[in-house]
Amino acid sequence: MGETQATVILVSNEVGHGIVLLGELSRTFVDQSRWLHQDITQLADRVDFILAGCTLRIKQRRKQ
Repeated sequence: MGETQATVILVSNEVGHGIVLLGELSRTFVDQSRWLHQDITQLADRVDFILAGCTLRIKQRRKQ
């Protein structure tokens, strides 16, 4: 995966914290979203979770 010197900000809904509908398509969407978030988190230098306007720092990679 390439690197960039640009600041990249991704914003996504966390769909796994609410009620998950019983339909197969809904579950697949939630699972795919979760896996995508995990993949992005591995690449990111910083990850914040924001709930009700409160920020929780999940990850902060120190620059070397």
